[in-house]
Amino acid sequence: AARHLGAEHVAISARHPQQRSLAESLGVDEVLDPAAVRPSGAKPDVVIETVGGEATTVADGVLAVARGGTVVVVGLFEKTPAFDPGILVLKE
Repeated sequence: AARHLGAEHVAISARHPQQRSLAESLGVDEVLDPAAVRPSGAKPDVVIETVGGEATTVADGVLAVARGGTVVVVGLFEKTPAFDPGILVLKE
């Protein structure tokens, strides 16, 4: 869907081997290890959070997205997700 909407590079984070295999079979350009944080380098324009639960993925997505980018939250959380709203100001 991302490529159909014009994305030139599609990456996904996969914690489990079956997720990695499925992503590769769907043709993503890059499968990321969520435990291996990339503090520098190219950042995505859009991050789509799909995990929910008790995960820290909203905070991770806010840190990962490019300045002026978009974080879309699809996952359902058990509690309000915690993140530093100051980061949003820095990324405007």
